[in-house]
Formats: sequence, C-alpha cells, structure tokens
Amino acid sequence: MRYKRYTFLIGLILLALILYKIDLENLIAILKSVNIIFILFAVSINIPTTIIMVLRWKRIIYASELKIGFKITLFSYLKGALWGAITPGKIGELYRAKYLKEETKTSIGIALSTVIIERIFDVFSLLILAFISILILPHLYTLTSFPILTLITAIVAFCLLLFLLMNEKIMRFMLKHIFNIVIPKKHKEKIEFHFDEFYKGLKSIKLNTYAICVLYTLIIWFLNSFMLFLLSSSLELNVPFWFMVITLPIIILVNLIPITISGLGTSQAAFIFLFALMDVSPESAVALSFLFMFFGIWFYVFPGAILYVYHLIFKE
Repeated sequence: MRYKRYTFLIGLILLALILYKIDLENLIAILKSVNIIFILFAVSINIPTTIIMVLRWKRIIYASELKIGFKITLFSYLKGALWGAITPGKIGELYRAKYLKEETKTSIGIALSTVIIERIFDVFSLLILAFISILILPHLYTLTSFPILTLITAIVAFCLLLFLLMNEKIMRFMLKHIFNIVIPKKHKEKIEFHFDEFYKGLKSIKLNTYAICVLYTLIIWFLNSFMLFLLSSSLELNVPFWFMVITLPIIILVNLIPITISGLGTSQAAFIFLFALMDVSPESAVALSFLFMFFGIWFYVFPGAILYVYHLIFKE
C-alpha cells in the first residue's frame, strides 16, 4: 500500500515533538560546547569498527565459496552502508548484494544470501544483547517489566521467522502462492532460480563461521560502546562506560525500527529515556544522540557516496 512509503515520517514527527518539548537554546549551547579532541578520538573508533564489520561479512562470503579481496569487500560494504544510512530499518544495505554480484560474477541469489545472513546475525545478536540489558536494568533502577515482555515477544517472533527462513520446504509452500499472484509469468523462472541460489548460499554457512562472527560482533559492540563513551565525554556527561555497554544494544535496536531513517526521532526518544536513569537532562541526551548519529551512523555516508559516484562514472 502507498501509505507504507511514508511510514518514515513517523520518526520525523516524533523528532519534531521532542524538539518542541525541550529547550532548543540549551541544546544548541550544549552542542557548541563539545570537546573536539574527544570527538576526533570517537570518530577514529569507526576505522577498526568498519574493518571488523567488513571482516565479518567477508567471512560469510568466504563460507559461500566466493572469492573476493578485502578491498573490494570494503568498497561494496561502504556503498551498501550509504543506502542503509538513508533508508528505514537500514533496508538499503541489501544493495551490497548487487555490488557483490558484479564483483564476483555470482548469482544475485547467493550474493543476497550473504547480506541477509549477516543482517540476520546482526539483528539476532542485538536482540540477545538488548534482552540481557533489559534484564539488568530493572535490578539497577525502578523500571516496569513491560519492556522485558515486549522484547521476549520480539525474540520469539524473530526466532520463528529465522526458523521459517531456514526451512526451504515451508518457505516454498508459503511463497508459492505469493509468487503466482505478484510475479509476472515471464519473470517466474528467473525468480525460482534466484530462490534456489539463495538457499544454496544459506546452507553453505557452517557452525565455525557463526562462532567467528560471534567474536567479531562482541568486538564491534565493545568498540561502539567506547565510541559512545567518548562522545558523552565530549559533552562532559558523567556517565560510566559500563552504562554505555548495557544501553547501546537497546539504542541500536530502536534505530532499526522501520518508521524512521537513521533513527531520527526514535533514537532521541531512546536516549532521553535511558540516560534519564543517569540524571542526564533531555537536552544533553538529545545532543548525545545527534553526535552518535552524525559520527557513528552517518560516518559511512561520505565515503559511500564517493564510491557510489565512482561506480556510476567508471563502471556503468
């Protein structure tokens, strides 16, 4: 339906309401007072974080028996991250499959499977980490159990979706009628081929690959938490590092809700709620959320845009 194209406006409306409720002059004053040294250190954290995220995806690509160097994997990742930063729920990252297909001359089905596996793994890890965080927070602060029940429901639903995705017979049964209704007859044979290739890619991933990806994910979690800690230090917020470690999975998970772009609106709401537990003012929480967005999520927009323009000029 057409209205689904505009669901991202919900996040913008939420952001407008938040900005309306807080003291904008105080927010601007807080942003002007940032310590540039801490900002530079925080931005530098993105370099090892990006390398490890690329290595995680490359490990999955390697398990799919595709041959590709680190440089090309990095470029494909950055171009996909560009679209991920400007689309609801980071759905634009699926464009990585297009670039991987072009570089490895593989099928779009196998290329897409590597991206989806990496995304599923990332989201599932976030759900587990966020679940642990929400179990810890009520013991430290007076919080309702409603968030816990909500997250448990989300984890169960995601596990069910993952089970369905991994079961080829069930997926074929469910999608058969959808294909017959939605897909034009002339494209059905091509779609069927991609469907087979997609599951071929899924089945090629072994347990040791997932184990290595778990290690990469924990390192990424630690580095992103440290970056958030440096950004908070640039605002002279008295928030300990352990609090960043606990709350970051919740914040990132909220950013993935597909009613916003890059977490605009939902991210600010999450920062205000969580950092109020540490007596951080709404203005300081919103300022921190903007810094995290600009120097964390949007860090990939500039290099991704350069690579995308280069791709358009020299490869198409």
